[in-house]
Amino acid sequence: MYRANFYESCCLRCGQIVYQVDRVGPLKDFSFFHSGCFKCAVCGTKLTLKTYYNNQHSSEDKEVYCSGHVPKIGPGHLDGTAVIIRSALNVPKTSNLNERTTTVNGTNNFGQTVNTPQLEYQYGRFDATALHIAHALRATELHRAYNKAREKPIEFYLDKDEQTRLEMKHRKEEDDLYRKFIRQREEEDRRIKNEIRDEWEKELERLISKFEKEMSAKKKRSEDTKVLTLRLQQERDDLEKNMTLRRERKKESLTRKLLEHERAATAALVEKQSREMLELINEKRSQYMMAESIYLEPGAQEELAPYPSRAPSPAPPSLAKYHIYSHPNEFAQIDEIAISVAQEDQKTFTDLVRQLVGRCGSDIEKARTIFRWIT
Repeated sequence: MYRANFYESCCLRCGQIVYQVDRVGPLKDFSFFHSGCFKCAVCGTKLTLKTYYNNQHSSEDKEVYCSGHVPKIGPGHLDGTAVIIRSALNVPKTSNLNERTTTVNGTNNFGQTVNTPQLEYQYGRFDATALHIAHALRATELHRAYNKAREKPIEFYLDKDEQTRLEMKHRKEEDDLYRKFIRQREEEDRRIKNEIRDEWEKELERLISKFEKEMSAKKKRSEDTKVLTLRLQQERDDLEKNMTLRRERKKESLTRKLLEHERAATAALVEKQSREMLELINEKRSQYMMAESIYLEPGAQEELAPYPSRAPSPAPPSLAKYHIYSHPNEFAQIDEIAISVAQEDQKTFTDLVRQLVGRCGSDIEKARTIFRWIT
């Protein structure tokens, strides 16, 4: 029961009154300890609120233990009262099932019609609707979906020179885009310098005009001229510092804007080039499949599903890994290919892609090869 007054609580270990400054608790059943008494009941190890354990098997035991001496759960046992064994015992025998099968049609062994009542649901009897059986059937169907005919390598339908020409075209577009970025940076830097120089000349002209007016207003004494000259020099130095700071701030702001513009332009170019490469591959693959389908049976032509022309948008996986493969050793040969390709230098992305995924027969193998090459 809840104890309202904690000020006169006693230590569970020594039985003395526990005061506020030296109190640990309340713990199990509102028990308290002195900080010096808060030790393991078996080995005496000093404990904290993060390292102590209670006996979870006895509600009467309020002692504290370390992780090594806390009472642990013993091994379980199964007997006739266990749920899984009771369910197995309730399953009808094979002979009973056969008898029900012969009488369910409405006749017995003597040819007489029998009015068999509708069988109720048999608790403990497993069929295809059981969760663990339905899950296994579903996993089998999913695994079977990935055992289709292997896809033809890219060498069968796309010439390497044609793919390389498209890549060289993309490289030229990238070089032109980066040259455009450099020209824009140079032009903007030149514009900022001209603006700062014009502003500097105007401010300097204003200071000199002010100095000349003050010199003409005062008497031509050497002391006054010297003071005005020093003040002019100081104001000029301050103006130069201010103009330098303004120029740096403008350049920083401009650089930030140019970087955002360059990122957007680069992303748009990558999207465009990826779409063109996928369209080329898909077009050549479709032509090859159409040519091959002439020699296939009519029923086999319906199984040729069109390959997606665009990469899918990012999304969480719809299947677990064990639905696709059972052990990583299935990709041992694919991993060796990725490792050997990573140890070599490729001059073009066409060579890299063909060496990396040219011998892959499914999207799973391609994804695995690219993953191993990256890591």
